[in-house]
Amino acid sequence: MLQPLAIRHDPIQSSPALDLAAALDLLKQVLERNAPTRFPVKAGEGWVFLDLKKVTHFEVSREVVYAWAGQKFRTSWTRLIEVEAAFPHEPFQRIQRHLLLRPDVVLGLKMTEGGRAEVRIAGGMDLEVTRGAVPKLKQSLGLT
Repeated sequence: MLQPLAIRHDPIQSSPALDLAAALDLLKQVLERNAPTRFPVKAGEGWVFLDLKKVTHFEVSREVVYAWAGQKFRTSWTRLIEVEAAFPHEPFQRIQRHLLLRPDVVLGLKMTEGGRAEVRIAGGMDLEVTRGAVPKLKQSLGLT
């Protein structure tokens, strides 16, 4: 006995068109909501939690990473790559081998000799930017 053929629906054609930009925006919101924003820093004999949004930059010195938020705080990290891994959605910029900058804290940029630059960050601190890091930083700041 013959059985009727099943009618198959192509799932792509039968579902409404997806708005890719809206889906990406929703995914970005979910990732940012679930991303860690606080991390421990040394305070006396114990640890306190520092909000990433208060940090201007990270600096490594003698295998210790310090977070700068008005003053420097010692973290448990030993390399800047660990900071980048802890906050994968944060658009950090490596401006020197030992400095990792949050570009959204930059108040000003001034070109200096030899293709280098200086950035002014919150708190009035100036940081030197290497020649190789200048183009990428300028691009992330919308200056190219």
